[in-house]
Amino acid sequence: REALEVYTLENFPQQWAVTQSNLGAALMRHGERSNGEVSVRLLTKAIIACREALKVRTREQSPQQWTMTQNNLAKAFYLLGDWRNAAAGYANVLMLYPQYEEGYQRLSSIYHEHLFEPAKAFDLHSKWLTLFPDQVFVLADFVEVHFTTGRFNEFEERIKTVLDHPELPSKTKIALRMIEIANLLALNKTER
Repeated sequence: REALEVYTLENFPQQWAVTQSNLGAALMRHGERSNGEVSVRLLTKAIIACREALKVRTREQSPQQWTMTQNNLAKAFYLLGDWRNAAAGYANVLMLYPQYEEGYQRLSSIYHEHLFEPAKAFDLHSKWLTLFPDQVFVLADFVEVHFTTGRFNEFEERIKTVLDHPELPSKTKIALRMIEIANLLALNKTER
């Protein structure tokens, strides 16, 4: 924080942005390890510092630094349970780094479990599977998203392949079998 007295936005904008970003990352990590009001206060300060850094670290001028700051911002929002802002941050990161697995996993979780936006989860899984077509957990999630988006016929086509995958854990198979039953009911195939 004392460095920000020397590295001002007006006189040293790049150093100021680096310092703000580093401060945001440190506050975020400290907030992650804290509890209750202390955690909320630290994470809120981390968000403020990251947003300050983004005044200089723009996507156009500093794409790598912008992405790193967006990632820290997304993590802080995620830890606070601010799902909309966390989703926006991770979506920004994935625009420039589409192979970033943690960002993909968190954004998928946010869309599916917190924002209840299965169509966005479907699009995200589709993009991810074009990059990594053999990831069994992604395949399983993608099949589930077929069901939650009302793609019942496609679900029925895809489920067999996923259930036969040798790396799929038993508890995931059981969960998918339950969804398969619901899918059959949705297709009015009660005899099966």
